[in-house]
Amino acid sequence: AVQKELLKYHAEIPSFLRISIAADQNAVASLREVIDRGEAESITLAEQIGADALLIDDKQGRLIAEKRGIRCLGLAGALLMAKQNEFISILGDILSALETKANFYLDPTQKRSLLTLANEGS
Repeated sequence: AVQKELLKYHAEIPSFLRISIAADQNAVASLREVIDRGEAESITLAEQIGADALLIDDKQGRLIAEKRGIRCLGLAGALLMAKQNEFISILGDILSALETKANFYLDPTQKRSLLTLANEGS
């Protein structure tokens, strides 16, 4: 499910990503009763592999993952970390592109905070 979601916005899966499938499909099915398939698979896989963190922006999925003890990180937070570690040079342009091209919503107050933390705020 996550692979299909990625392919909606990318012609191909970036080479730095590895696609894995959750082994416990019963756990996925159980979570599917309350969240979408992609989030259910991601949470189950994060538990399966003992992930350090789960990249998830879905509010309900994030709440469930956190209740299960999984550390969650949203896309905006991951991009901030990328900027702080000099993997990207300008966070603001990427956030703006996500908002206009990928229908990504970011609360204006949160965006200002992120840009301040990235030393791009005014």
